[in-house]
Amino acid sequence: IGLVGDQIKIKKEKQILLILALLLIPFAPLFSVNYQTDPIKYKSQIDSISKKEFYVLVDSMPEYPGGQSEMLEFFVTNFKYPAKIDACCKVIVEFIVDTTGQITDLKVIRNLQEDIDNEMLRVMKLMPKWKAGKLNGKPVNVKIIIPWNISLQ
Repeated sequence: IGLVGDQIKIKKEKQILLILALLLIPFAPLFSVNYQTDPIKYKSQIDSISKKEFYVLVDSMPEYPGGQSEMLEFFVTNFKYPAKIDACCKVIVEFIVDTTGQITDLKVIRNLQEDIDNEMLRVMKLMPKWKAGKLNGKPVNVKIIIPWNISLQ
């Protein structure tokens, strides 16, 4: 499991501290796995709503173009903090990066304030295609979960 934390200050109408805790489940395997002896680690699942097959662990996880720092910069550049909100919150988004790198099945799985959730989804939908995840050298659908911590400074 990989966990990366970055902090960025946004200066618009209010100064905001954005903490990105990127949780890719897992970010990258830490050791070599024998597919014949450990099939459970790479077992696909089916999304209950979309009925789409996906993995949560593959040998090459999906990547935002340019990496995590570029994703954070993209987010900070495009996120517009709702003016009437004066609190902090954690929004957790879940999505599938499909075999072409497109973000699909995007949803907020933990929310606190509707305005922030809507802005989060808007920005996530603007993201460019990711580098698709691969299993055994073939592109596969991979579910990603990203917790975003947003607070005023």
